[in-house]
Amino acid sequence: NLSGFLPKISASTTSSHSSSQNNSSSQSYSAQLSLSQNLFAGFADIHNYYLKKTTTQQALANLNSAKAKLSQEIKQNYTEVLYIQDYKKLVHDILNRRTENNLNVKLQYEVGRENKGSLLLAQSYIDQADFDVLKTTHDEDLYKENLKRLLGLSPEESLILTDSIPKEDVPKSNPDFNLIASQHPDILNAILEETIALYNYKTSRSQFLPTLDLTSSYGYSGDHFFPDQNKWNIGLTLSIPLFEGFKTISSYKSAGSKFEAQRLTSLNTRLKITSTIKQTFYEYLQSIQKEKNDASFVKAATLRAEIARNKYKNGLLNFEDWDLIETDLIQRQKEMLNSQKNRIIKHSLWERAQGIGVF
Repeated sequence: NLSGFLPKISASTTSSHSSSQNNSSSQSYSAQLSLSQNLFAGFADIHNYYLKKTTTQQALANLNSAKAKLSQEIKQNYTEVLYIQDYKKLVHDILNRRTENNLNVKLQYEVGRENKGSLLLAQSYIDQADFDVLKTTHDEDLYKENLKRLLGLSPEESLILTDSIPKEDVPKSNPDFNLIASQHPDILNAILEETIALYNYKTSRSQFLPTLDLTSSYGYSGDHFFPDQNKWNIGLTLSIPLFEGFKTISSYKSAGSKFEAQRLTSLNTRLKITSTIKQTFYEYLQSIQKEKNDASFVKAATLRAEIARNKYKNGLLNFEDWDLIETDLIQRQKEMLNSQKNRIIKHSLWERAQGIGVF
């Protein structure tokens, strides 16, 4: 904002008509061009210039922060829809598996190898699987509604996700957390807030200093149009503030207190976000390792379940042991899907902590 350094130019024209009781009348016309230029404003114009510049930078930092947040929300909601679609397939597979298991238990019960309680429990598992299918169907609808809202789509539009999110490269070492923090939009915003408070403080201090203005005008006046009598003037105005009822000193002290408060707030924001960046990165690394662990457990549980099923059919394994193995497999499969979703979400949070995203 350079307006404080530039002159102000204005043009004016007047026309007046008057009459008296003796029926005499008069007319007067004037036209004038005026120019004023501030020569010294107690440095307030300089501080205001940098204040406006800082405000523009702050708006950009807020925009980048909003983009990173929106990117994370879209990525998380997209992942949740992908997860619920895969989870829906899993619970249908579980329902089929529970139904098949129930037939095996029923056969064992009919030949006298199994008790009534085992049969009832196997039937209850089918009811539980039916409930999971119903709940997953409802959850899928809600997750898709949230994603449509973020994408600006109409609730009536159909939404089926077919593409998975590409797997990112696993970091081989810890990044420079301080460097990331220094570029984070929220930290930049806090620093800019501190800078704004500083310039407001300096601007309030300039109220104690005198101001110097140059004014000049050139114009014409007379009793007919267009007037031919020209006049001009030029002058300097020096204003020295002496006493304003303590208003200036109060404003100055208030601005100083606000600057000090913002300085401490900025420091706290930097420390807090730096800690959050570290925490988010570590949680992301942990989610990668957990996904690998759960994949290993699913592989082992699947093989154990196949062996246990054959043993149960041949009467070599009791229902209680077989039930534990089957339940463990189902839980491992659910946990595996959840770990896949959690890894992507943790990565999106890590991106947001860096102030980056898909935009």
